[in-house]
Parts: sequence; structure tokens; C-alpha cells
Amino acid sequence: MSEDLKNEIIDFMKKGRFCTLATVGRKSGRPQAATIGYENAEFDMFFATGGKTAKFRNMKSNPWVAIAIYYSDPGALGAEGLQYFGTAEVVPEKDFDKVPERTLNTYNRISKQDPARNEVIVRVKPTKILYWNPPKGFGHIDVVKF
Repeated sequence: MSEDLKNEIIDFMKKGRFCTLATVGRKSGRPQAATIGYENAEFDMFFATGGKTAKFRNMKSNPWVAIAIYYSDPGALGAEGLQYFGTAEVVPEKDFDKVPERTLNTYNRISKQDPARNEVIVRVKPTKILYWNPPKGFGHIDVVKF
């Protein structure tokens, strides 16, 4: 991957604050999707979630996840998107210094307001990214494997 493409994808990821996270149901085996707030550090994605949520229980059972991020200015050529495939892991407290600030602040705020949620911070490490950027040509997709 070129340095230009790397920077383009990371900058695109930083534009957004929300994405759709898909996990696999631990009992049903069916997909489950949730809109989450996220922050990225390079290609790693971070988010806070309750330790009792379905998405968290699903990720504990099967760490493989898919993420979709979409951004659009008016008009079809202003749209960008990516599909992100990776594995999720809980960030231990000893590694919180590596967590982006907004994610850590969300974790701290929710943990204080609702300790029963058993809030955790999750890091998703990519295995593959499909980046769609129509200004490069309609239907153009950059594929990045890690």
C-alpha cells in the first residue's frame, strides 16, 4: 500500500464518528448490526461499550467483526465508504494510555454514570479494508490486506 493511500484511508476514517458494527450472534449464528461511535488510531478502531451488550457478548464468542463507514457530500461523486474486516479485543486497563482520548473520555463518563454496565474499551485490528472512492473512477475500490 502506498503512503498516499494509507493517509487517504486514515483521513477518511477520521472524518466520521459513527459506523455500523456487525457481529455474529453467539447462539443464533445470525448477523447483528449496531451503530456505534468510534475513534481510530491509524487503522485500529476503538469504541466503548457495555460488557453486557449483545455486541460485546457476540465479540467474546467470535471476535471476527465487519464495520461499514460511509460519508457523503451532496452528489454521487462526493460519496466515500469503506468495509472494514477485523478482530475485536478488549483493551486492558494497563494499555489505556494507547486509547484515543474521546474513547477514553466516553468510557470514563459512562463508567461513572452507570457502573452496572461494566463498560469496556474494544480495539478492532484490521485484516482487510475495501475503500470505495468514486472520484477515482466509478466502481473503483482499493483493497488493503493486513
